[in-house]
Amino acid sequence: MNTGGIILKPCPRAMTIPGTVAQWEEWAQLRFLQSGDYIIPGALVPVKMDVEQDLGLYVEPNVWVVHAFLCVVLFNEKENEKTPAVL
Repeated sequence: MNTGGIILKPCPRAMTIPGTVAQWEEWAQLRFLQSGDYIIPGALVPVKMDVEQDLGLYVEPNVWVVHAFLCVVLFNEKENEKTPAVL
């Protein structure tokens, strides 16, 4: 990675935003007339809309990243620099 981080693992459900169809229509400024996947401007993945159950669900993936500077800061705060912090 450009920032010096190390990718630990993917996180397939990092952020989940459920809402009613009406809520999603307000948030996205779009109309959802039938069930299916909808592309929302600015979103990373489509929103799954189920109009029969009045549910829209956005599930955004991400990755867990560890940065070396974070380890050093935690290391310096623990037991007079004798034991590295466990992440």
